[in-house]
Amino acid sequence: MGVKVRVPELPDGIDEAIVGSWLKNVGDRVYADENLVDLETDKVVLEVPSLIDGVITRIQAKAGDTVVPSQILAFVNEEDIHSKGSEESYQFKNEVALENPQLSKPEWSADFDVPAKTYPQKAVGISFADSILGALSTALVLLAFAVRYLGGIFVFGLFIYGLFVLFAKSIFLGLMIIGASMVITFLINVVSWFLLAIAGAS
Repeated sequence: MGVKVRVPELPDGIDEAIVGSWLKNVGDRVYADENLVDLETDKVVLEVPSLIDGVITRIQAKAGDTVVPSQILAFVNEEDIHSKGSEESYQFKNEVALENPQLSKPEWSADFDVPAKTYPQKAVGISFADSILGALSTALVLLAFAVRYLGGIFVFGLFIYGLFVLFAKSIFLGLMIIGASMVITFLINVVSWFLLAIAGAS
């Protein structure tokens, strides 16, 4: 499946960012700490580096997409990219597969086995699994923000109503309503943190 490249924590007051132009494409080799893509916000532009040496196998978020913290951007498969022989073999296999997708083994080489049909099938399987995990992670993150946003509106209205009751009708009842709004605020935060934790683990 590879290592997931996620949206990092954004500065305070910023809940989302825009994906800029990708500096690498699917199939490109990358190094640890090498910048893959820039994320643009209202305040700053953030660089998103690769965590390992490897090859990009999938780009989850395209340029121009709006993303939130912990959302999956891409997948990088770990691979020994420092080996010259490995690099030449990888390039050779890709060139053969592009020139003749039906070719399974070149007649002029006894040392290479180029599974031109097998490699795309493996990539499709990985892409399907990664798509499900990425969609689930994104849905959980958006749900967490929706709970926090809508819950905040509800708690604010309840708090204002409690103040009205406190000064206009009953001090005891008003204090009870205000206390209930504080408890609900705590529960909303707990639920949103829980959803974000699940999204980060998926």
